[in-house]
Amino acid sequence: MNKLLSIAIALVVGAVLLPTNRAEACGCFSPPIPTVDEVDFAVNQQSEQIVFEVNDDETVTAHVLILYNGKPESFAWLLPTVGVPRLDLSENLMFGIVDQLTAPVATTFPRNICPEPEYRCQQKTLPFCPGDEDPSGGGADAGFSDTGIGAPPGEGDVGGVEVLGREVVGSYETVTFRAGDTALAVEWLQEEGFIVNDTTAPFMMPYAEAGMSFVAARLVPEADVSEIRPLKITYDHPRPMIPLRLTAVAAEPELTVTAYIYADEPYGPMEQPFATVDASRISYTDGADGEPRSNYPMVLSRAVDEAGGDAFVVEFAGTPPVPSFGSGTRCCGDSDWCGLGNNGVCECPSSDFDDADCSDSLMTAIGVVNQLAADHTFVTRLTTRVSAHEMTFDPEFHPDSTASAGTRVYSSNRLSLSRCRSDVIEQARVDEIEAAQTCATTYCGIGGECVVTADGPGCVCAEGQTARSFTDLDGQRSVTCMPATTPIDLSAGGVELPDACVAASCGEGSCIDIGGFPTCQCEAGNAAVGTDDLVTCVPVVRELGTPGAEDFTADLEDVRVCAPAPPTSCGPFGWLVRQEILDRRGQMCASSMPNPDLLIEPRDPTCADVMAGEYTGPPAGGGGGCSVSVASNAALGFSCLLAMLAVMRRRRQ
Repeated sequence: MNKLLSIAIALVVGAVLLPTNRAEACGCFSPPIPTVDEVDFAVNQQSEQIVFEVNDDETVTAHVLILYNGKPESFAWLLPTVGVPRLDLSENLMFGIVDQLTAPVATTFPRNICPEPEYRCQQKTLPFCPGDEDPSGGGADAGFSDTGIGAPPGEGDVGGVEVLGREVVGSYETVTFRAGDTALAVEWLQEEGFIVNDTTAPFMMPYAEAGMSFVAARLVPEADVSEIRPLKITYDHPRPMIPLRLTAVAAEPELTVTAYIYADEPYGPMEQPFATVDASRISYTDGADGEPRSNYPMVLSRAVDEAGGDAFVVEFAGTPPVPSFGSGTRCCGDSDWCGLGNNGVCECPSSDFDDADCSDSLMTAIGVVNQLAADHTFVTRLTTRVSAHEMTFDPEFHPDSTASAGTRVYSSNRLSLSRCRSDVIEQARVDEIEAAQTCATTYCGIGGECVVTADGPGCVCAEGQTARSFTDLDGQRSVTCMPATTPIDLSAGGVELPDACVAASCGEGSCIDIGGFPTCQCEAGNAAVGTDDLVTCVPVVRELGTPGAEDFTADLEDVRVCAPAPPTSCGPFGWLVRQEILDRRGQMCASSMPNPDLLIEPRDPTCADVMAGEYTGPPAGGGGGCSVSVASNAALGFSCLLAMLAVMRRRRQ
């Protein structure tokens, strides 16, 4: 069966795609758990997410997330589908909940590789003092340790477009239609008041040729963008599909696309390969906000590209997880308590609040997630990262037992010499490695190279490429390389956009307008660095020979470091002993050399030394002695003095 005969991910056509304004809803929390509200389960706005349900009756239900921030009258949404689908509304917060429950875990542990001390103090044992009946235990060696995320049927053909139905769903006016000529379909949509540009026609054509229909939606008059909610679409087809080719109309670079497929078995892409994330590349740098920034999104992009650019990573496969909250969850108001009704839906029994007040709450979204888990025994989370020029395929998903179960957990070590920075001999070498480490969270794409500049990490793009800044999966700015020719020529469709390069300054390079976005093509010897929404070209300080998105701290293993300075004193009855080093031994420097006098083993202490407060070393094992755990040296001296007097009395007798 043609893989196009299935359903789609959401697309906003001809509208400006920006992070959405978060709609306020009543928060909920479960005592004694801290407050839990919609912020805790916020939708990631730098990704496309779709939740699929594979039903027993050969149908698929798609929960489609729609992100838009702009003028309400400019909102238009279009997706291909099969026949006349059943339309309903879904819950925004449901996507954030499912995302958190199935998210991969990428952890980097800092590992201190500073050399251990070459010398430590050895102490003479406590002398035997007769009369001390309660010696303390212990030994000479204490040990050392380093502990180091609708119209009526039959409306018929209208201007070459077959209208299959019209319907108002929530705040949406929708029309389902079929068209043999997509250019005529675009003209008709424009006449109907949908903001759709002419360039959309060629991207609609493969779906129209496959006999698919389209659903177009816009906001009803007077509706605000805050009323935009996900759509729930059920259609007659056994497999889910994502129409990436149509998504290319408004995609940012390295767009993260995630499909959550609820079914009774694991799912995988039919024609695209799987990619494997290299855990050894996982690392972090200091982010713009001063907090550690994980490079998992960049490593994910690199894994997809190295697998061919169309691969998917299995980030979760297993029994559908459900959120867990205590009973007596509060929502709707600050003083009224609501219970969890069927499927976890929040019910408000008081006269001041009814169920309608809870319909958009966190509890309603939790109820949807709980119902998904009740209806299906398996969920697979599949993720890819693609740019517009790579969106030349429409992945369809089918049962695949190779999508092994479990949450993906990636763990790595980030080496560090921070504890002994002042003892480093090759300071310049460490400076180089630390500068290279900034490329851990930069990925310049296939053909690009991450380099060091005076302004931070930058991208040197290959011939025919240009650099663009974008908002990455973690909400922070990134820069990458992309083709210097746009995959979608909006001007060819009659759309006139302002020159994006008017306000852009590329420094040592030239600006190229790619689909209404400024990009920079740098001159030789320069690299593109991100500056907020723009990029600029600055001189390259050092080349690294890598596209980035990897850990560079392994090179610290070869850096020469002085061994730590030994103790300058071990007390009157202690001396320095060289210890066996099992891990890393530093280089002996002047600062590492011990005082020769401390290498001489001292004489054995006597009880007189203890009594005089000269000795505080460990006690002797076995029989009686002066215990070092006694409160003070004075007590130690008094104990030994009594013992000596007792011996003297026996001798006189």
